[in-house]
Amino acid sequence: MESLQDDRDLSLTGMPTEILSIIVNLTDAETLIALRLTNKRLCAIASGPLALEKFSERKHVASQYSMNALIEITAHPFFGKFVKTVTVCGSRPKLLSGCSGPAPQHRVLRFRQLRDKLKYVFSNIKRNSSSVCIGAGDQADYYCWGSEDYARCVDGNDSFNHDLLHTLHGQSSSRYMSKTFGYTFQAAQTAGCDIEKVKIDISDTEMSEMLQDGYGEEVQALLQTYIIPLSKPLSLDLTTRSYFYGERLEYDNKTGKLCMLTIPLHSFPDDECDAFPNVQPMLNWLKAFPITQIEVRKSLVASSDLLSIFCVPKLERLTLHNIQLHTGEFEVNFWSTFLLRLSRLTTLRYLEISFARYYFSIEDHFVLPSGNYDFGEHSSHTNFRLMFSEDGDEAVILSDHTSISVELKALADRVAQMERDKVAEIERDGYVRDDLVGISTYVESDADVYYYVEDDESDKASEDNGELEGNDDGDEHEHTAQLPAI
Repeated sequence: MESLQDDRDLSLTGMPTEILSIIVNLTDAETLIALRLTNKRLCAIASGPLALEKFSERKHVASQYSMNALIEITAHPFFGKFVKTVTVCGSRPKLLSGCSGPAPQHRVLRFRQLRDKLKYVFSNIKRNSSSVCIGAGDQADYYCWGSEDYARCVDGNDSFNHDLLHTLHGQSSSRYMSKTFGYTFQAAQTAGCDIEKVKIDISDTEMSEMLQDGYGEEVQALLQTYIIPLSKPLSLDLTTRSYFYGERLEYDNKTGKLCMLTIPLHSFPDDECDAFPNVQPMLNWLKAFPITQIEVRKSLVASSDLLSIFCVPKLERLTLHNIQLHTGEFEVNFWSTFLLRLSRLTTLRYLEISFARYYFSIEDHFVLPSGNYDFGEHSSHTNFRLMFSEDGDEAVILSDHTSISVELKALADRVAQMERDKVAEIERDGYVRDDLVGISTYVESDADVYYYVEDDESDKASEDNGELEGNDDGDEHEHTAQLPAI
């Protein structure tokens, strides 16, 4: 046994193919490249994982160098079949006067030249696969092949001047993104490729208000021109990213799942979210396709028409986190009304709601039909928080194997009573005491509310209310301060 073990090859190359495959799949891209250079056996094992890591999703810029590389990759007999996603950056920076130009192969292609290059790309993809994902981006970032030297404006420094880059980017990206995507879309269709997903990625980290408006119009035009006219279900991934906020709308036509993050579900201007200014046409288009799961986080909903996306006929799972319903002057879009609409969905099997809010415009006074009411110290000037129980629970989960219609109807009735109680509380007190809906504070005045009580303050409060018990000779007293439920 010892001699057999001594003769066994325990080196990496001596391992069984199955074990080598496991090891290779756990390594990073740089290691995979090194393994391919070791010998033919390791090269064969490492080529597949390397292709998945490096070639499945390709991002390129509109330069001769970058597009020629994409043509060569898609034409490769082995790596070409792994290309599943093609994104061409829409940024087309122009050289400022006084700057020497980049090397010819890194200059921006004319649109006619770009169109011809894309025809070769998708003809190659069609030979290897029938389906493809296409994308559009706004920035020639480091994830785009050839971006480092793309239309480089050499002004005496070896590196790109950041201010210059941002100026060039702002002048061109928002105008050309949809045009570049249009050529990509048409080239894929002409080649006969089945477009199964569209990705739009806006990643400007310092987007000004003017550029936000430009991108909003650009994205809207792109969707209206190329996506919404399609009659087939299509997966979507629309994303904006910055230091301050991010928006994302993602739909998977295979699973029927729709996810939205900080997407503004309203029609009025919002300075913080202008990249997707009006999603209603897109949502109306999506409603024609199967939607079985919806997950929405951090969104303001201000239109009853947009609420209808949550009531699609085949919906099975609904998750809502930090959703604000715009109630106007506390008169429309109540949570009770929304829950009642959901209770009519016979297919719904799972519902999760957390951090539900009633949003109203920032005003000096809270407006009810009975009059205007001032805000108290512990109230919010922008929204009310919905508490689903007296314990202060801000979340509710309903789950059933058949239907949760009955539970939802009961919950809607209970929330409706909470809303009526809140209005009655405000009218009784003469002002807005707190921002809670679902937890009533039955007190006579602010002097009776103790959110935090020190020992000496509780003694005084108890003495004033005659709640101390003891004898008359000055012995120590046992006492309790009566705190209202909050």
